[in-house]
Amino acid sequence: MLGTFKLLLAGGVFAVSVPFLAPANGVDAEQPQLPGITQDAPARKVPVATEKRWNFAELQYTTADGKVANVPARRLAKLWLLSRPDGGMYLQIVYENSDYSLISVRDFHIIRRSATYSSVDVPIVRTTLDNMAFPVFQ
Repeated sequence: MLGTFKLLLAGGVFAVSVPFLAPANGVDAEQPQLPGITQDAPARKVPVATEKRWNFAELQYTTADGKVANVPARRLAKLWLLSRPDGGMYLQIVYENSDYSLISVRDFHIIRRSATYSSVDVPIVRTTLDNMAFPVFQ
């Protein structure tokens, strides 16, 4: 019983002393401060991009005004799916002939097999509007 009391007493002293070991200003004294950066500055969210190669025959999408378009995958060099802050989506397309499109879409469909078109591998990047490939708008 006396041994248990000593253990509890020692644990209590350690628990009470832990807050005193932390730096007073909440910043680790050994961590260098960068000029112009304060502890109160919010952390910047790093945009995330995921790239995969998909094998499909055709891209079908519906524009914001309701028009449906079909693009053979063999014409696509790269496709970006850009999510907007309001929940919408843009398709950013670079075609095999270096043409470029940025299209506001309601929905899109990847058609893997088609009687009309053959399937090819197309790089697809999923990211946010802030991380679009080009052009960069200021």
